[in-house]
Amino acid sequence: MTVSGPLDVLLLEDNPDEAALVERVVRGGGSIDSRGQDPTVDVGEWYHATSLAAALDLLSRTSVDVVLSDLMVPDSRGVDTISALVGHAPTVPIIALTSHDETVAGTQTIEAGAQDYIAKGQIDGELVGRAIRYAIQRKRHELEVVEANRRLALLNRIIGHDIQREMSVAVGWAGELATQVDEDTEALESLNDALANVVGFTDAAADVVTVVEQEAGDALETRSIDAIVEAEVDWFAREHPTVEFTVDGTNGEATVLATPMLGSVFEHLFAEAIRHHDRDRDRDRDRPRPHVAITDDGDHVSVTLEGAGVTLSDGQEAFLNAHETPTESARRMRTGLYLATTVVEHLGGTISVTPGPRITVTLERPPESDS
Repeated sequence: MTVSGPLDVLLLEDNPDEAALVERVVRGGGSIDSRGQDPTVDVGEWYHATSLAAALDLLSRTSVDVVLSDLMVPDSRGVDTISALVGHAPTVPIIALTSHDETVAGTQTIEAGAQDYIAKGQIDGELVGRAIRYAIQRKRHELEVVEANRRLALLNRIIGHDIQREMSVAVGWAGELATQVDEDTEALESLNDALANVVGFTDAAADVVTVVEQEAGDALETRSIDAIVEAEVDWFAREHPTVEFTVDGTNGEATVLATPMLGSVFEHLFAEAIRHHDRDRDRDRDRPRPHVAITDDGDHVSVTLEGAGVTLSDGQEAFLNAHETPTESARRMRTGLYLATTVVEHLGGTISVTPGPRITVTLERPPESDS
């Protein structure tokens, strides 16, 4: 992102000598030649306020591109000055001007919402010009992130509430329709299959949006991998009674850094990799018998899925191994696999597939659990 065109600047400074110095330096450094590495910053309109009240009044009447603010003005002291400016003009980047090389005060201004800080004794044209450009760029990026998160929240509400609610109604009416048909028809079966697929895709899409939202701020927590995996195994086995799992765990000793979404990884991997078509329970040989092994090598925790009934297509295998897949394969890839890889990537882990197939999810242990 670049900054181009003249920039309107507001300076909040009550000392006339220092105000004149800052203006002279900024204007003199307005055309900065950094040998093509940084865009030029030109000063357009220059506004000067000697009090916080005057600055806030000007901001309410005038659009500026950046604010340079002293911390100590007649009607405000310290970081409260920055907080007031940010609260009044949240979309305008602010650079704090500290009296000396006050690292602590400067850090506090950043926490209060300033984009940067400069010690007055270190002001020079190039430094100020670069600070202004980068402050504007960072503020733009910050606002883009805020807007993206707002859209994600809206999308999450639409998918996770509105669409899922309507799909529940559709499934209900399909069930009612089935009671009014004398015998099963191909059309009714196709309708039920399509509705089931849409419900699955909708659930997975809602999970993907949740994961993307969590990337913006959800803190990782130490969690028992045994508990997470066993909960998903129990749920899957109840939903698909012909699938017979075996699990080798660590007796609850293995932990990983994760969010609540980690369980969805195994939920969707099980759904993708284990064929759970209805079987005659008397035909034991047809029953999927997947095996899950949880291992801990001291630095990483791995969860491996393999065994009878575990299958992957070439496209699925390539996708999980992060290989390039043909366009047609990528287009047909189920949302669940994308969700699983997205969550694991967010957690700093990996998913790999070896012949068998043998699917392994590897995650880092939390530092505090290291011996």
